[in-house]
Amino acid sequence: MQLNINTETRLGDFVLSVDESVHVSGVMALLGPSGSGKTTLLRTLCGLERRARGLIRVDGEAWLNTARKICLPVHRRGVGMMFQTPYMFPHMSVRGNLLYGWRRKEQREGPDLDTVLDVLDLGHLLDNRGDQLSGGERQRAALGRTLLSAPRMLLLDEPLSAQDPRRKSEILPYLKRTIGEFDLPVIYVSHAVDEVMTMASHVLHIHDGKIQAADRIEAEHRPELEPLLVKARQHTKTNDGLAKFSVGGSEIVAESDLEARPGSMVLLAIDPSNMLVSTESEIAALNAGSLPCTIRAIHEQKQAAGITLELNGNGKLFRFSHPLAGRASPELRVGQLVFLTLARPARIVGERSGSGRRQSAM
Repeated sequence: MQLNINTETRLGDFVLSVDESVHVSGVMALLGPSGSGKTTLLRTLCGLERRARGLIRVDGEAWLNTARKICLPVHRRGVGMMFQTPYMFPHMSVRGNLLYGWRRKEQREGPDLDTVLDVLDLGHLLDNRGDQLSGGERQRAALGRTLLSAPRMLLLDEPLSAQDPRRKSEILPYLKRTIGEFDLPVIYVSHAVDEVMTMASHVLHIHDGKIQAADRIEAEHRPELEPLLVKARQHTKTNDGLAKFSVGGSEIVAESDLEARPGSMVLLAIDPSNMLVSTESEIAALNAGSLPCTIRAIHEQKQAAGITLELNGNGKLFRFSHPLAGRASPELRVGQLVFLTLARPARIVGERSGSGRRQSAM
C-alpha cells in the first residue's frame, strides 16, 4: 500500500506537520514520546480529525484533498482503528460484537469468522458479555471485531499501553499471530521501542509534530540481546517445576530439570528473547520478576547501537543491543535506573555446591 501524506493539523498551540511518501507493507511503527503527535496522525489518516488540511493519497485514491474539497468519510476509507482502551458494546455478547464487525464490511472481502476465532482464541468466550471479560480478552475481542469488518489497513494506537505488564505479555503473542496471519498493512503506534521492534519492518520517528527520521529494519538488524548468565540463590520451591531465586537482592522465577535445593547457589540463563528494559518500576509485578540495573553507556553507532547495563547488587555488565537505542529512546541517560524484566521464567543451567559445579547442557 502506497501512502502519500502532506498535511497540517492545528490543535491549539500544537501543530502536526507531515510530508511523507511511504510504502506500508507489514508493520510500520510510529515511534515517539507522549504528546509528539502519534495519535493525531492516526486520527488524520482514518478521517476522525476534521481539522486536518492538505492531501492524503492511498494507492492513488484521494482520501483528503482540501484544495478540491475532498474528504472521504471514515467508513469509506476502510481503515480498522484500535485505540488504547478496547471498546465492547456492553449490551452484546462477544458473538454479537464480532457479528457487528462482520456486517459492516460492505463489499470488501475479509477474514472469515472461524479463522478469527482460531487466531485470537475467542471460541470459548462467544457467549460472554464485555463486562465478563478480562482486559486482555476484551482487547482480543475488539481486534476480532475490527478484522471482521474487512479493513484495508489496521491502525493500532498503543494497543498494549492500557494493560499491566503481566497482561501485556499475554496479549503480545496474539497480536503477533494476527499480524502474521492476515495480509494487512499495519501502522503500529507506541512509545515503547522494545514492543514494536519485534514486529516492525519500518519505523517513523515523530517528535514535536514532525517526522524526524525513517528507518527500515532488516531481519538481521532486529533487536539482539546477549545471553545473560547470573549467579542466584534459591530460597523457595513450588510444585509446578518453578522456584524463586535471589539475584542481588531482587527476586526472579526460574525453571529447571536440576534438583536445586533451597539455599543452593545456581547459575541462571536468561533467554535473549525473554528480556525487556523498562523505566517503569511497576513492572516488578510480572510473575517472572525484574532486575534493577543502571545504564553505564549508550551506544549510537549505526551497527552497534544499544545500551550497556550494570546489574545492581551484582556488578555484572552486559549489553542490551538495539539498532535504534540512542535516537528512539531520548529519555534514557547514563546513570539512570532501569528494570530488566522477564516475561517468562529463567532457566537453571548449572548448580554450585561447595567448590564443585554441576552444569547441564546449554
